[in-house]
Amino acid sequence: MLSRERLAPLINQRRLINLYPDRDGIDAWTKQARSIGYDLITVCTDPVTEWWRPEDGENADIADIVINRLNK
Repeated sequence: MLSRERLAPLINQRRLINLYPDRDGIDAWTKQARSIGYDLITVCTDPVTEWWRPEDGENADIADIVINRLNK
């Protein structure tokens, strides 16, 4: 679903785009973001890679991780 066409309104306005992928989607999202060829797009992986724990699941995203921490 991530494409230059879908991001066109943001790209046309030269907006900064930050993407927060699921843990198991980091490589695919990074590859797709590069293929879009827009210099103001960033794949933000630090929250998922730094805070993730095995009990969060392989496909956890930042919301899953935060919710798990709040519920403990």
